[in-house]
Amino acid sequence: MPSREGAVRTPRHAGECFMEPSRLLFHFSEKTLRSTQKITRAAFLTAVCVVLGYLFMPIPNLEMITAGIFLAGVWMGPIYGFFIGLVAETIFSLFNPMGFPPPPLLLSQVASMSLVGWVGGLLHGVLGHAAFFRLRNWT
Repeated sequence: MPSREGAVRTPRHAGECFMEPSRLLFHFSEKTLRSTQKITRAAFLTAVCVVLGYLFMPIPNLEMITAGIFLAGVWMGPIYGFFIGLVAETIFSLFNPMGFPPPPLLLSQVASMSLVGWVGGLLHGVLGHAAFFRLRNWT
């Protein structure tokens, strides 16, 4: 069998491994890369939701964190929407410049925003496939 440049012989296989040594260290499967990209998108959307919450805080009766969490659920699906709502509202409430909320209020806020993200995720099958809501069109 002809050998290639940079081929590495492994003791487990009788044949040769035709993977370059530089790729042996950082070899990830497609599934791992896709899940890493999805977690990164979820973290980015969580940060956007928190920033939207703080950005519109000085304007009375206008808050955009709910819309951000709902759209994050539509883009990412129900499970990611639930956790984006949970993390975004927890960060927003704990570091609120108006003061720390009492624990029952904090729990109800976090639960309601998680529910908003989950409900948005339920629409992922309907709206998530529309061209406007696809994240790959934005990158």
